[in-house]
Amino acid sequence: MRNVRQEILDTAQNLFKQHGYDGTTFQMIADELGITRAGVVYHFKNKHLILHTIFENYFDLIRSFVRENLTEGFNYYLYYCVFHIYTSAKIIKNENIYRLFYHKDYVDSMEREKLWGVEESYRLITDDFNKDFTKEELRLASIMDRGARFRLFKEFAEGDGILTVEKYGYYRVYLMGVLSRLDEATIEKNIRRAFEFVESHSPPAIPLFE
Repeated sequence: MRNVRQEILDTAQNLFKQHGYDGTTFQMIADELGITRAGVVYHFKNKHLILHTIFENYFDLIRSFVRENLTEGFNYYLYYCVFHIYTSAKIIKNENIYRLFYHKDYVDSMEREKLWGVEESYRLITDDFNKDFTKEELRLASIMDRGARFRLFKEFAEGDGILTVEKYGYYRVYLMGVLSRLDEATIEKNIRRAFEFVESHSPPAIPLFE
């Protein structure tokens, strides 16, 4: 049985790579699949939902991979260090990919829908390390996280080249440790373990990033 929804995602990935987000239309996706434009809209009402789904499917793959393989000395800060080092490297090492990820449509969707997910990350980390955060403090940590993350990316994309992909990943997760009020030794220990894990484990791939 034909899985049109998955075919749309697969086709969109290829077209995004070839033509960019703005250069890809619903009609182009429909023509590639031999269906009507309405057939695409039936599954995805707008283009940013396609992009959102592609990224979220990849993130789900990485989350599952990390949980299955990161077993020794597990804690949630280490888990998120590994997750963000993997995904940051994949996203920002390729200009075409980070232009997709930081496209206004995708960023707007994340601002509306994903703040609660960042907040949940901080709740898990702070609970794991017995940090007493109020609901307000968790929300503020997630807001500061998102603001600093976008500023960090801007420095990477528009800076003088000092901020490498590896350093981007390091400071991305160092920020989480600071906002979770972890001490310096704990932050450095977990970041070091995370990079060691990333170097020794190859994550699953999707066509968009290859």
